[in-house]
Amino acid sequence: AIDSFLTASHEASNLIISMNIADEARVALQRKINEIFISTAHGQTLDIYNEVARQVQVEDIDAVMKLKTAYYTFIGPLQYGAIAAGSDMEPALETVGLNAGYLFQVTDDILGVFGDDGATGKSNMDDIREGKQTVLVNHAMQHGSLEDAEYLFSRLGKDDLTQEEFLHCQTIVRSSGALKAAQELVEQYADKVFTGLSTMPESELLQFLSQLVNYLRVRDK
Repeated sequence: AIDSFLTASHEASNLIISMNIADEARVALQRKINEIFISTAHGQTLDIYNEVARQVQVEDIDAVMKLKTAYYTFIGPLQYGAIAAGSDMEPALETVGLNAGYLFQVTDDILGVFGDDGATGKSNMDDIREGKQTVLVNHAMQHGSLEDAEYLFSRLGKDDLTQEEFLHCQTIVRSSGALKAAQELVEQYADKVFTGLSTMPESELLQFLSQLVNYLRVRDK
């Protein structure tokens, strides 16, 4: 993984150097990519830490969604294009990308526990088995009974998690209201993205982002 990252990051630098854009834009683009790589690394570190921490706050999970998902998957790519094109949309795209990143991650968390294995291509036991601290898990730990919270915590990161144990974890997540709360978050983040898009001029980018948000709200894989 490290070798792949080093290869890809240096190849990206070579591509930027060879781009036919203004020198100022080229420097800004390289700086932005470096910032995104650094943010992603910090987000991954926090994500790993959250998996072994006894107490994880919602702010800790938000930080991972922002640094690891939103900046790498949405904000960075959108801003790269704006910088290269000499556009002044960079600040607006950061707001849109941030909420799109949150939207993507929460839907991913839901699918990670309740998704169909055949559609997602991975076992819906993986997130629990790997000890992922998600908005679903955090809500269930904070709002479920003490007994349920202890049960769920004891199964997080359990390599030999059984199907019966996993199904009980699903029940805990549902009964605590965590699934419903996550679904409501999806709609809230979608609304925030659309609010941000409403300030942007009509364009192919606007149409693409609108379609993307509608897909993220209902995706099953």
